Amino acid sequence: MKIGVLTHHWVPNFGANLQALATVSALKSMGHEVRIIDYRPIELLDYYESKVDQPQLDAHEIFINEFLPLSRRCTNLEEVSELNKVEDFDILISGSDAVFRLDYSKNREDTTFPNPFWLTFAHQDQMKFFFSVSGMGTDFSKFDNDIKAGISSTLKNAEVHVRDKWTKSSLMKLDPALNIDQTLDPVFLLSNYFVIPDEYQYKKDEKYFLFNIYKNMVSDSWIKKFTDLANKDGYKVILLPNPQGNYFGNEIVNETIKLPIHPLSWYSMIQNSSGYLGVRFHPVVTSISNNVPFIAFDNYQKGYFNRFTSKTFDICYKTGNEKYCLDKIRRRLLSPSKALKWLTEERPDNEFVKNEVQRIEKIFNGFTS
Repeated sequence: MKIGVLTHHWVPNFGANLQALATVSALKSMGHEVRIIDYRPIELLDYYESKVDQPQLDAHEIFINEFLPLSRRCTNLEEVSELNKVEDFDILISGSDAVFRLDYSKNREDTTFPNPFWLTFAHQDQMKFFFSVSGMGTDFSKFDNDIKAGISSTLKNAEVHVRDKWTKSSLMKLDPALNIDQTLDPVFLLSNYFVIPDEYQYKKDEKYFLFNIYKNMVSDSWIKKFTDLANKDGYKVILLPNPQGNYFGNEIVNETIKLPIHPLSWYSMIQNSSGYLGVRFHPVVTSISNNVPFIAFDNYQKGYFNRFTSKTFDICYKTGNEKYCLDKIRRRLLSPSKALKWLTEERPDNEFVKNEVQRIEKIFNGFTS
C-alpha cells in the first residue's frame, strides 16, 4: 500500500516530530510505502520563526530531512489536493496530533474547516483514516450548521480514532451517530519500531533527574532543596529546556542542557533518565512508554474540577498515573522530599500500555490489509 500521512511533522516541537517518526516507522515495518505530506501553512511557519531561535529550528529540520520521507512542500489545501492527485495514495492518514483543533480567531487555514488535515480532498476510492487525532479545547457543537454538517459527513466516511476523552465527547455531542474509538499517542510505539542511533544517545550510565518547568511554578528554594536531596542520594538534577528556551532555575540545578537539541537526543534524555519532573504532554508520554518515573506539572487543565480539559491528565488517568499529575493547586502541596520519594518509587510495567500498543498494531494491520 502507498500511504500518505498528514500531521504537524515539521513544527519545532519534539513530540510532534517523534509521533510522525513512530507512525512512519510502524507502517514501514508492515511493508508499506509511506510519504509524509509536507504541508506547512505560511502563517504557522511565520509564527514559529518568531518564537524559536534559528539553531533550534535547524535541529528540527535536520531531523525531518534525515528520518521522515517527505513529499514536495505544500502550503494550502489546493496544493495538498493537487499533490494527492499526483501521488495517488491508496490510503490517507491524518492525525497523531492536534489536527482537529479549530479556532477561527487565529485566522489560519489549519485552524478552520475544511483544511488538509480533514482529508476532504480525498478521492472517492481512497481509504481515509484519522488516527490518534485531538481537538482538545474545541467545542464542535458551537459551530454553524454548515461546518457541523461538513465535519459529520467527513467523519462518517472514514475510520476515526481520537487521542483523548475531550475530543471524543465533543464530536459525539456534535453527532451521536459517529463511530469513534480512542487510541494512545503513537510515540508509545516508537521504541518498538525505531532504535535511537548511538550518536543521539544521552548519558546512559548516569543517574539523573530531568527538570523542566515554567517560572513561578515552584520557588528557587524548592528547586534548591530538591537538588540537595537528590544529590545526597546520588542523582544529578539537569534542566531540560523547551525549543523556545526556558532556563528558569538553571543557576540552582547541577547542569543545564543547552539548545539546540535534536529530537532524538531529547527522547534519549528522557528515556535514559532516572525520572522526569515538569510540564508538557510528550515528556509524560515518553516517560510512561519507557517506564521512567515522572511527576507532571499540569499546565493544560482549565478549572479545578474539570481535569479532562487537560491532555496530560487524560493520559495519566488512562494509564493509572493520575496520582503523579498535579494541577496548580495540587502541586502547592508537593514538597521536595515527597517529589524525590515519588521519583524513586518503583513503577511496574504498565499492562494497559502494553495492551493498547498491541491494539494499535492491530488497527494499523487492519486498515492497511
